[in-house]
Amino acid sequence: MGSETMDEVAGESKLTKCQIIFMPGHADVTGNERANRHTGMAAVKKRASNGPG
Repeated sequence: MGSETMDEVAGESKLTKCQIIFMPGHADVTGNERANRHTGMAAVKKRASNGPG
């Protein structure tokens, strides 16, 4: 998120204080990669079982 975007978010906020914190991703973390794979497989199975439209 660029600084211009962060300024826009802070400027449009109805809050009196806005704090944006950077959280690094979990890429290449073995347990997280495995969980992502399982989540993806479950999503594909759910879509397949729901049928078209």
